[in-house]
Amino acid sequence: MAPRSHALLSPSAVTRWSRCPASVVMTYDLPDEKSPAALEGSIAHAVAESILTCKIFKAPEGAPENIDIEPFARDVQPYVNYVNLRTGGTVCLIETEVDLSWLGEEKAHGTSDCVIISANKLWVVDLKYGKGVKVSAQNNLQLAIYARSAWEMYSAIFEVDNPEIIMTIVQPRLNHEDTWKIDLKELIRITDELKPAAQEALEEYREMQSSEARLDKLKFNPGEEQCRWCKYRSKCSALARYSLTAAGIEMKELCGKSAVDLFDLSGCLSHIPAMKIWIKAIEERARDELQAGKHIPGWKLVRGKAGPRKWSDSKSAEEILKAAGVSPDLYHTSELITPTAAEKLVKGKKIDLEVWKKLQATITRSEGALNVAAEDDERDAVSPSGLTAADYPDESKREVSGK
Repeated sequence: MAPRSHALLSPSAVTRWSRCPASVVMTYDLPDEKSPAALEGSIAHAVAESILTCKIFKAPEGAPENIDIEPFARDVQPYVNYVNLRTGGTVCLIETEVDLSWLGEEKAHGTSDCVIISANKLWVVDLKYGKGVKVSAQNNLQLAIYARSAWEMYSAIFEVDNPEIIMTIVQPRLNHEDTWKIDLKELIRITDELKPAAQEALEEYREMQSSEARLDKLKFNPGEEQCRWCKYRSKCSALARYSLTAAGIEMKELCGKSAVDLFDLSGCLSHIPAMKIWIKAIEERARDELQAGKHIPGWKLVRGKAGPRKWSDSKSAEEILKAAGVSPDLYHTSELITPTAAEKLVKGKKIDLEVWKKLQATITRSEGALNVAAEDDERDAVSPSGLTAADYPDESKREVSGK
């Protein structure tokens, strides 16, 4: 097995390893899935550390040369302010290493964004730079692990037996701040409940180091939360069987396997159209039942993200702007028609064909996104040698090793 540079029981991956013991074995030596969004997050954390510690900014690995840190400094200011307002007369540790060995993994460490210690309070503050989904601090086990680790290391500093534990998420680009407050006794209870799962995951890892190791004996437990960001998810036969079974599909080829090979992948792909139909049908029926006022245990009807704002009465809005003395140049915009609209003018004989030929020389069009299709699809196959950086997806991952 390859040497490890980070904890097997990473705090950021607690949702995964606490539910699926085998995931530790299957992901320990897989590289982190990089993305521009993840790099942005690393830069933001480095900028925040530089501001809070008054040290020279040290760019993380992969950052471009001569990076402009001013936008990042503006973005992380709410986090910086939150920390600074709570550091008077206290111990404040920024990007500090915490000992995770209480979970059962010897010499394991993680890095907490901020730990603040006073006589009767322990703060753990976590900077989330993402702007996709708001992250809640409530019952956040990653924060609880950081807090427990800080307590194990610095318990002698506190002047009370049961200090208040304050765990906060600051997500500045979503103007989001959330805090979870409990006492030490509750923190100990919550984190102690993780120990059996941690022990089981570590035992699986240790057993796989023996000469008699068998992948088919590993304990997989697929599910939405533990599989969502698992680095092994695309190869995991347990997840494949779990998903196919839910759709009423049986693939005997996957029985007894821990990994999906390329032959199995072909079979899985052939079932996706039917699975999509099934998923859509289930979602539509659930929506219809809920709209009819029926109760589906554990589920409810909610609204998605609101649509773009628009004027309900554009003329009235324009009159208000006029009355306010706003220059028409500021509220009236003009845009060139699209190539599609121009072509319609040609068909309507509003534009001469010669003019259209000249216009065509000024038109550009991005290539379509890459898709997987059956070999009998009429479209030409794309050669991997012809791909560019734009062809690779930009997906930000939640789970980051070592955090």
